Formats: sequence, C-alpha cells, structure tokens
Amino acid sequence: MWKFFCFIIGVYLCLNTVVLATNNILYLCIEGVSRETFFALLYKDRLPSIKALIGEGNFRRMTANGSLDKVARYQDLLLDYADSLNDEASDSNFTLFDLVKQVAPECRTMLLLSRASEQEQALLPSLNVGLANIDVLGDERYRSPSDISNEIRAFIDQSETPFVVMANFPSPAYIGHHFREGCQRYSDVIRRCDRALGALYRYLRNKQLLENTLIVITTDYAFKAKTAQLSSKVWIAASKKVYREENQRWIVASLGAVFGEKDFKTNLFLP
Repeated sequence: MWKFFCFIIGVYLCLNTVVLATNNILYLCIEGVSRETFFALLYKDRLPSIKALIGEGNFRRMTANGSLDKVARYQDLLLDYADSLNDEASDSNFTLFDLVKQVAPECRTMLLLSRASEQEQALLPSLNVGLANIDVLGDERYRSPSDISNEIRAFIDQSETPFVVMANFPSPAYIGHHFREGCQRYSDVIRRCDRALGALYRYLRNKQLLENTLIVITTDYAFKAKTAQLSSKVWIAASKKVYREENQRWIVASLGAVFGEKDFKTNLFLP
C-alpha cells in the first residue's frame, strides 16, 4: 500500500513539474511577417520547415507591445522583463545573453543581425543592450536567408559546448515596406526564409542536436492585410509547446526559465 502511495505521489509530481530537456536555444526573428500570410502559407503547406517545427511544438498568436519602431521591437525581443510588475518597460538592459551566462557560463552565445539591403540603417548602435556576454557578434550587413543559415551552422560547428543563437531574417519586412503585405514577392521571400530554416533543421538533426535544441521563431512586427501599414498582431512558433498567448516581451524570460534561471506565472512554456 505504501509503495502504491509513493507511486501516486511520484506521478503527481511528474505531471506538475515541466522540465524542458534542452541545452541549446535557436531564437529567430523573421521580420515583418503578418499573421494573414503566415497562416495562409502554413495551411497551404508552403512552409514545410516551420510546419515540421510546429509538429514538435505549436504556434500561438502574440501581441507586440508599445511602439512598432524597429529599435523598440528589438528591445522587447532581447531584454528580460520577468521582474516587471506591470506593462511598463523595464529600465534594465539585462539581455537574454546575460541571463544565459549567469546560469550556464560555459554556453556559447551568438547575435547575428543582418540588413535586407546595404542602404538600411544599422540596428545595433541604437539598441540599449549590453554586449559583454555575446561571444560572437556578427557584423551587421546584408545577408540572404541562406547566408544567415550558413553562418549559424558555422558557429554551431565551432561550439562544442551548449549554444544560444539569436538571428534575424530581415527580407520580408523590406518587401512589405516597399510593396505590401500579401503580394507575391512578400510570400516568396517568406518561403525563402522557410527553406533556410529547413537547412538549419536538417543540420541539427544530422548532428543529433535537434532534440536538445529549443527553436523559437517570431516576428518583430507585422503588416495589416494587403497594405504596408504596421500591425502589432504578431505570432510565435516553437519546437516546444507554447501554452499561452501573451505579450511578446515574455519570450526572453521564458527562454531563461528553460535554463533554470527562474519561474514566473507568465512563463510561456509552462501550463
């Protein structure tokens, strides 16, 4: 009887304790992808790589808080807001990379920001974030989706320890601004990003790293349907289940919790 009671208690604890077995994080922002086009391409099987990712986890709608200025959006995507008690932006510049290095100093980190054209203004000089805990900081220049995928793979090849990578794919936002949401060029460039993601997905699987890597994909802002007007209706897709539709600023703190940094009620990866 006592053994049975212990068994029941053990099952209860297992069901109420979520542990994400992951050593690595791949955190990607495909800029300017609207829900309308994202969902349409997904349901038409035009994004097979993201669909495979969602098959392991899921996707959710999210909201981009505050200004849709690109600098403000990346502040939210990089900074840890878990200690904020309200919706006001934190004054801290404690980033995902600081969070990870605090818990796992052996982890190798990479920030790879790219531009859709050489004429675009560089983003990094305007960001109020610390860079001390970024092991590899890519030069901010034009890269195609396949270029970005190749550089991430090269970094992982050189990282025998756990890794955390954040990178952006800027091309969809560039097309959305210069043309509009929903046009053929817009859909085509999103599909090129998906193919680049597919190369990363296959690489991780071949290196037997896929099961130990949490892949999170989001967008910095979106466009209103059939226009070049910005929208705060964004989304998240992940290789682990996302349990709630929250403000986008909780992504970084949730990723920190995966490494065991902290737990909090808005952790996206806990039921």
